[in-house]
Amino acid sequence: MRYVMHPSGAYDIELETKKLKMFIYKPNTSESSGDQGIRAIPILNPVDVHVLMAAMSGPVPAMAIKCKMQPAELFFSYQDYKLIMTIVEALKLAQQPPPNTDTPSTSLTSSTSSTSSSMGSSAGSLGSTTTLTPPTDVAIVVAAVPVEVINREQLTYECSSFHITLINDLHGRNTPFAEIRTSDLKASVRGWSSSLQVSSSMVLTMDYFNNAIMVYEPW
Repeated sequence: MRYVMHPSGAYDIELETKKLKMFIYKPNTSESSGDQGIRAIPILNPVDVHVLMAAMSGPVPAMAIKCKMQPAELFFSYQDYKLIMTIVEALKLAQQPPPNTDTPSTSLTSSTSSTSSSMGSSAGSLGSTTTLTPPTDVAIVVAAVPVEVINREQLTYECSSFHITLINDLHGRNTPFAEIRTSDLKASVRGWSSSLQVSSSMVLTMDYFNNAIMVYEPW
């Protein structure tokens, strides 16, 4: 990692990782092993990632981020999907505010009757003394964001190839199900704080695994 601060207030950050790996931890269910702990399963083959960010502060801030990744291969199973959804649900529950038990109880019958009577009297007075008029037309003007403002924030991503292998691990099986391959993947995001613009391009192919002949075939 490299960090450079310039006298003008601008700064550069460069981050480079070599042979980045990703694991998912699952309970050890092997009967032959006496270990009842957890086991690490690799889901991302080693890959190199290079990220470069240049930012300029001041009255007209600007930021440019470039990310380049070497060919990567990711393995994903149904159990991985279930684990991710469990984590997401737990995070949602953690973000919910606790119930408020300190609010004193009130009489629902009396409050409802008083509200109904007040609404009825208000409606009667409104009908007798107020004349409703249709709203006037309101012109809505949307200001165009200049191109030079949008170009102050840029994020680009490049990857020569990215493979995702879907694994069928239901009922004790562990066989490939399908493979998704992308090549020449390029993505660009600009102006995320003013006028978001997103563009991407890639070559996408999908194959399914034929268990009968043990080969991948096109869909």
